[in-house]
Parts: sequence; C-alpha cells; structure tokens
Amino acid sequence: MSNRTFYHIFHFHFRGLTTPNGVLLFYCYSYEKLFNLPNPSTNLT
Repeated sequence: MSNRTFYHIFHFHFRGLTTPNGVLLFYCYSYEKLFNLPNPSTNLT
C-alpha cells in the first residue's frame, strides 16, 4: 500500500467518523477495494 493510498484512506476515515453511515461506507469500501472481500454490508440486511 502506497503512502498516498494510506493518506486517502485515513482522510476519508476521519471524515466518516462524523456519521455512522460514513463509517459503514468507509469499511465497506475498504473491504471491497483493498482487501477484495465480500461487502460486509450485505450481511446486515
């Protein structure tokens, strides 16, 4: 993971902390894009 990607992740992460939805979106996005795992939000519905 490059430093640039690392910066963007934490930038959006801290912005997302202002709302629960932001946090969920952040983790769902990171799981899909970075870890290539199934979207965890699909298990919540």
